[in-house]
Amino acid sequence: MFTPPPSPDPYRTKRAISPAPLACIVAADEDGFLAVPLALDEVSNCSSRQPLQDLRQQSKLETTRRIRWTILLVPAILILITASTRYISQFASISSWPSEQESVSSGMPTGWQGHRREANPEPAPLPQTDTAGSNITTQSVPQIPSTPPQLPSPFPQALDESLSTNFTTQACENFFLNMTSSAPFRSCRPFSLLFQTSSEFVLQAQTNLTGLNNIVWGTCNTTIDEAQCSENMAWFATDIQQECSEDVQENNAVVMQTLKGLQTYDLYRTTACLADQATNAYCYVEAVHSTSPADLYFYSLPLGIELPASITPSCSPCMKSVMGIFEQAVSNNTALSQVYNGAATVANNACGSGFVATVSTSGGDRVAGVSVATLVLGVLVSLLLW
Repeated sequence: MFTPPPSPDPYRTKRAISPAPLACIVAADEDGFLAVPLALDEVSNCSSRQPLQDLRQQSKLETTRRIRWTILLVPAILILITASTRYISQFASISSWPSEQESVSSGMPTGWQGHRREANPEPAPLPQTDTAGSNITTQSVPQIPSTPPQLPSPFPQALDESLSTNFTTQACENFFLNMTSSAPFRSCRPFSLLFQTSSEFVLQAQTNLTGLNNIVWGTCNTTIDEAQCSENMAWFATDIQQECSEDVQENNAVVMQTLKGLQTYDLYRTTACLADQATNAYCYVEAVHSTSPADLYFYSLPLGIELPASITPSCSPCMKSVMGIFEQAVSNNTALSQVYNGAATVANNACGSGFVATVSTSGGDRVAGVSVATLVLGVLVSLLLW
């Protein structure tokens, strides 16, 4: 008889210890990142631990915050690096100035400080034909020298008669004395200041076209390259506003004239070196030679000086080219932008409609001019609020 095997014992469920929730054995460190599991004796503190979902959310927020600050700080650091590099390059150019010992031996003031005095006369007028001496209009207009000409020594000096002006402070006076004696200034021969403030320049413009022609050539062919001269003048333009801040506020004529001359160095260097393609002569020298001083008045536009209402320009190709250069510079020169269209109207009335272009000064253009800065500010604010 077959005897079946005994029935197996029924499955007995063992009482298992319920594992602690995952959130109870996972902790977050102080930076919000997941840490090692908790020890078993810490499981009892489960109620004080954060849920895993909250920890992950916190970690995401921290990561987002880091990315946001990176987006903000990286451009700022790059801007600071760029600015510091430019400052260092400008400082390097100033470091090439004569040493204190060299300054003493050459009669230059020692040290670089600033000075000031008090308000003074109107800017010197543009060169006019001499009525008492040699008649400049009877002289032949020289061509641009093909080889380096004999330059006057010393070369004409800007502000050679203006430093007797009283300034508000001694710092401003010292600034002028040091600047006008320094190699970085003198070697760049700024036409923007020479044609306004140099008595020697005006004398040559009144009596000697060949001498004037050589001086203009000297302003176009400096011993320091044009880019370095541009940096030097920009440095002086910044420093004069610091050393002569009170005179700037009081609109001291000499200080403001000098500031504008420094700021327009590049524009006037381009304009002074402009050649008449038909005659191979400097346009400026031709304007001085003209029987009418009308064309000379156009050279004062970047200084914010309006044309006299009664002048009749020559309508020459040179005058058209000069106005073309100024048209391109209007957006970067507030003083020029205020008088350019009036001069263009005078030229077009005399020479025909469309002889020179006019520029738009509508509000839309002004908005466009500041839109980049506004957009950048808006982006930064948006990122901060994000």
